[in-house]
Amino acid sequence: MRTVRDLFEHYQTAVLQKDVDAFLSIFDSNIHVFAEGTPLRSRQNRLTWVLQKKAGQWKIVHEHTAAPIDHQSGKAILKR
Repeated sequence: MRTVRDLFEHYQTAVLQKDVDAFLSIFDSNIHVFAEGTPLRSRQNRLTWVLQKKAGQWKIVHEHTAAPIDHQSGKAILKR
């Protein structure tokens, strides 16, 4: 993954094929993951990545996801 576009394409392919090893390969080895390997839920969210080039390849070194908030209720909108 020499370009950021390559990283996005790799991400898309890994997710569509449900290839966990390919998906994990785009993350830096020092990343901390807070999940047990099973799907907990799905939701509408925003995704932010911080990328760093290591050994000639782009890696995700930080990821943040957030759900939009309903301004009337103050609650997260978890489904469309």
